[in-house]
Amino acid sequence: MVRKKNFLKPTLVWWIAAAVILGIYTQPIAARGGVIRTAISAEPDNLDPWLSAAADTQAVMYNVFEGLIRFNEKGELLPGLAESYKISPDGLTYTFKLRKNVKFHNGSKLRAADVKYSLEKLSGLSGAKALSSKFSRLARIQTPADDTVILTLKERDAAFLSACITPILPKGYHGQSKKPVGTGPFKFVSYSPGQSIVIEKNRNYYDRRKMAKVDRVEFRIMTDPGAILMALKAGDLDMAGIDGQNVAALKSDFTVLKAPQNMVQLLALNNARKPFNNLKVRQAINYAIDKEAIITAVANGFGTKLSTNMSPIMKFYYQDGLDIYKTNIPKAKRLLQEAGYPAGFTTTLTVPSNYQFHVDTAQVIAAQLLKVGIKMKIKPIEWGQWLDQVYTKANYDCTIICLTGKLDPNEVLGRYESSFPKNFFRFSDHRYDQLIKLGTKEVNEAKRAKIYRECQKILTRQAAAVYIMDPNLVVILKRNLKGFKFYPVRFLDMSSMYYE
Repeated sequence: MVRKKNFLKPTLVWWIAAAVILGIYTQPIAARGGVIRTAISAEPDNLDPWLSAAADTQAVMYNVFEGLIRFNEKGELLPGLAESYKISPDGLTYTFKLRKNVKFHNGSKLRAADVKYSLEKLSGLSGAKALSSKFSRLARIQTPADDTVILTLKERDAAFLSACITPILPKGYHGQSKKPVGTGPFKFVSYSPGQSIVIEKNRNYYDRRKMAKVDRVEFRIMTDPGAILMALKAGDLDMAGIDGQNVAALKSDFTVLKAPQNMVQLLALNNARKPFNNLKVRQAINYAIDKEAIITAVANGFGTKLSTNMSPIMKFYYQDGLDIYKTNIPKAKRLLQEAGYPAGFTTTLTVPSNYQFHVDTAQVIAAQLLKVGIKMKIKPIEWGQWLDQVYTKANYDCTIICLTGKLDPNEVLGRYESSFPKNFFRFSDHRYDQLIKLGTKEVNEAKRAKIYRECQKILTRQAAAVYIMDPNLVVILKRNLKGFKFYPVRFLDMSSMYYE
């Protein structure tokens, strides 16, 4: 008996050929599983996300916690634990529809009651002290269904949606500082002071597209850049953020990635103190400084030159075309003469001593300003003293610092508003104050962006400070480790990473 051949039965070769024809078999298959060992430079200030303020802690714990809203690499706000949301025409009512298949890491299901509990604690509507000023305009929380939350504000607040990135925690659980419980793609495993934070893949994560690809991540607490460099060379770390000057020693064996990190390094000038209360003096200093030379000397070239108090990584709000202070020594001298300082002057440059990056920048700037007769006495002080004397009391002539970027533009540019308590620049401009006030109320994103771009123009033209650079975040990875993403806020997103 002759058996008929089944021509419809696909063979392995047939499947591969079909995949190639259809364009499916075009990428290498990512190996799933494995452990990523990386380094962080500081101890967590608190594992409870409502009590933590440290950017490095949040960079790690964003893997564990989630809010109603999330953000992407462009800084855009997207639905998070809420699958959708609507804002009323008057900008006062926010209606969130929750995802139905979300579970906390302790197994409990996400419900509207958890959101209500979280927001009551954060806003102070629970009767206890508010844990976050970001929710101060929240007036009422309604939960008409298990998957619906309606939030009513006292007044319009354009930053409210970005505030909803704040993690939602399970009602009734009070152990967050010791054993954090969230809904994210990774679960907390352990924290060993001085050693590490360990997280593992959440195999019950609700979003298969964002499911973690590695099994485990070890964040080793390493404060010494030299030790990080040696650990990478020895194969004890799979990835780490490093200083730009160490790239040359590693680039032959590792993948090197760099990008702006939404941080603004600047030379702050006390606008209320002589001679910096004179616009021409502030402009002269801007013309005298060579930012590209600073980036080369201090950041080894790993920096993005700035002209305003916003990084270009915040594309939606960033105002381009403000590079109006090209290095021009003769013009700087002429402006100083017009301001009444033909021979220059002597001033004190206060620098936080724990940031060598700023100390080095101070030395370069001091040398550059000598060319126009400005003598800067560099005064290193401890961080706590800097926070008290400079940041809080504005008791200084000039200083160098990095301001961490935020997702909401008002948290960045609102620092210059006249009545802002920590306006250590002592910058004051009536039109600027009006714009900031408008920006806090405008919920139309396009109109709001236009307002904050105008604010940047004022800061630059008024030479409120010298905006130097966004020091690039430089990340070194083993060559087979892929998927790293840069974000406009500190976030070590481990869910997208995999071994090839």
